[in-house]
Amino acid sequence: MNPTPTKSKYIQAKSDGTRLPPDGKADALISDGATEIKEPLIFPAEYADRLVCVVENQGFDAALFVCDEFQYERTQSSRRAGDPRPTRWLLYPKAQEVVAE
Repeated sequence: MNPTPTKSKYIQAKSDGTRLPPDGKADALISDGATEIKEPLIFPAEYADRLVCVVENQGFDAALFVCDEFQYERTQSSRRAGDPRPTRWLLYPKAQEVVAE
């Protein structure tokens, strides 16, 4: 069964409104209360309100709010397809309040 598609939501700022830098988004979120975790092997529904995957692209990072199984599968399908970009997984309690719509 495929998860229902949802719109991607990205985190662009910290909880105080400070814009995240192009690079180093994971470290900036950690300084704002996030905790780094190992990459989950399955979608951890109990963390859906705070799970963030930071993809470290060349030149900029993307902080994806992984709020549901569809967004989790999106990250995993890229990995299975051989996407070599590094990822960092975070639990960020403020994710819902700062996500860009």
